[in-house]
Amino acid sequence: MRYLNQNLVKSHIHYGLCLTEPEFKQELKNLGVYRRVGFLPHKDARAATHFFDDTHGCNMEPGAKVMIVCMPRIVGEGGILAASVLVHEAVHIFQAVRSFLGETMPSSEFEAYSIQHIAQELMQSYAREAKK
Repeated sequence: MRYLNQNLVKSHIHYGLCLTEPEFKQELKNLGVYRRVGFLPHKDARAATHFFDDTHGCNMEPGAKVMIVCMPRIVGEGGILAASVLVHEAVHIFQAVRSFLGETMPSSEFEAYSIQHIAQELMQSYAREAKK
């Protein structure tokens, strides 16, 4: 898995996208996360964002916050559904970034541009990985 933007804010925050459960399990091993984590919370879920600050023995810096968006490929329903689900998950990532930074009242422009940037990177990753 390739981690996406680390330039949104200079911090120890990393996020990425997994489209398959085996890829997710492999990334958990890479991060040194040995607790049990499901790919999706229930069978009807379209996606889930998992948050980790218990990474051990990996190449992340101490205190890193890692977020992994798990979303199986959406087949036969067009790109709009995939994009809207990724925007939803981008909001969760932004909320975590905001919390990590202790920012309680971000400006509306900072919020909008941040979510746009995160969503765009998730969509680009989805498009790249879905072609494989």
